[in-house]
Amino acid sequence: MRRRLARLRRWLLTGVACLLVAAAGLMALGRLLVPWLVNSPEDVAQWLGERIGRPVHLDGVAAHWDGPGPILDLEGLSIAAGAGDPAAVTLGRARVQIDVYGLLIPGRPLIRDFLLVDARVDLARELDGRVALITGASSGIGAHCAEALASAGASVVLAARRIDRTAALAGKINQSGGRALSVMLDVTDAASIAAAFDRSTAELGLPTIIVNNAGIAEPKSFLKTPRDGLDRTMATNFFGVWDVCQEAARRMVTAGRSGSIVNVASVLGLGSAPGYASYSASKGALIRLTQTIALEFVKYGIRVNALAPGWFISEMNQEFFASDAGQAYVKRIPPGRTGELQELAGPLLLLASDAGSFVNGVVLPVDGGHQAALV
Repeated sequence: MRRRLARLRRWLLTGVACLLVAAAGLMALGRLLVPWLVNSPEDVAQWLGERIGRPVHLDGVAAHWDGPGPILDLEGLSIAAGAGDPAAVTLGRARVQIDVYGLLIPGRPLIRDFLLVDARVDLARELDGRVALITGASSGIGAHCAEALASAGASVVLAARRIDRTAALAGKINQSGGRALSVMLDVTDAASIAAAFDRSTAELGLPTIIVNNAGIAEPKSFLKTPRDGLDRTMATNFFGVWDVCQEAARRMVTAGRSGSIVNVASVLGLGSAPGYASYSASKGALIRLTQTIALEFVKYGIRVNALAPGWFISEMNQEFFASDAGQAYVKRIPPGRTGELQELAGPLLLLASDAGSFVNGVVLPVDGGHQAALV
């Protein structure tokens, strides 16, 4: 019996040793294959395309060894739009972990992990043929929203009081191959709203994407906020949005057209901070309006959502953020920085386009986590 146990032990040890040797051999073979992988970006692109089910292109491959397999750093990677999904992805870089056993064992997946780095989403002209009207489009977030929608194929109506600025932006968009119209619009004036829609429809077609971005802020403590200051804030930030939504929705319903309304709220409508009583009240009311009319308009095929930006530098706050107090405040908020305007483009296009066709009544913070711990 002892001899049998000893023999069995030797077999087991020999088997384990063989497996270890084989594994080491595979690792060594994998290391030898790394230069071939680096020099075969077309093959790597094909394997990745098979993994994700989309055509893939990349400009180059670099590699290093980390843990159980080689890590490939992919440069200039782009992923084409897939069937039924208009979102094409362009990546500055991506990282792929290769399973060396997949190189040798038929049927075993070659790619273990796939990590996107520096991703940028391009909705591949998803908004071709659509008309978008953006209020407050003369600067800041509104102007950037207009450019993002135009780059996705929409004809854009730049609506604001500062007509000289919207005319300049419209010229820029038209010269770059887009289609833009500058119109005068004061959201506190119902006649101005109707006239803007009349002209937009006559020259570009009925706007079925509405971005309510016009807004003002008059930061003051509650006890120092005069009633006329509250009235001005509510007139633009809440009642102006109410009237634009009503005008837009009535026209879409009459025409039998579906659409998307995106209201620009704020993280200060989800939480608050001292000195922003009137502004927070207006944005909180806007969030509730968004959710309510989302339920009412869904039967007409009109989706209503809101973006809730955190701190983005604009004409309203640039002086503060340039000050020592502003810089100190930025260091205290969770992301440790203000947002970049281009970081609003992806969320906006999701809500405005059919990529978000089942997204309705949502308030989407774009704030680096600020609203999770409002400070």
